[in-house]
Amino acid sequence: MPVIETSLKLACTPADLFDFLARPTHLLEISPPEIRLQLLDAPDRLHVGARLTVRAERWGLPQILVSEVTAFETETLIVEEQRSGPLRRFSHVRQLRTFSGGVELAECIEFEPPGGLIGLMVTAERIDKELRPLLAYRQERLAKLFSQPDR
Repeated sequence: MPVIETSLKLACTPADLFDFLARPTHLLEISPPEIRLQLLDAPDRLHVGARLTVRAERWGLPQILVSEVTAFETETLIVEEQRSGPLRRFSHVRQLRTFSGGVELAECIEFEPPGGLIGLMVTAERIDKELRPLLAYRQERLAKLFSQPDR
């Protein structure tokens, strides 16, 4: 199964970063405008069992994705798994690790491309090529947000 791993060190507390990541509305702040992300249904704050429904546009097509939080450990871990969406499987693990200057956000995405005829066009390589810039954008936004003194 294809895997994408990223890591970002931020000069903030684990509590501040975790609180930001645990609030689904903040996803809109760190997502590229071209995907036209809309939060259709989500709690104010994540917890185990919470479901998020989002609408995004990729390849010119609107897509509805439903994910569920399957692990949630305060200031350390958030795991979301796709329950409904375009891929056979999608798991997003966000792990926070403290270091002397702040916190490291390690992310791991595992996915399985769709099957059938769509799977012939939407390959693992194409998905990887789409996800990496999205993750880079999010890292850039997080770096800017958490370099501001009022955060």
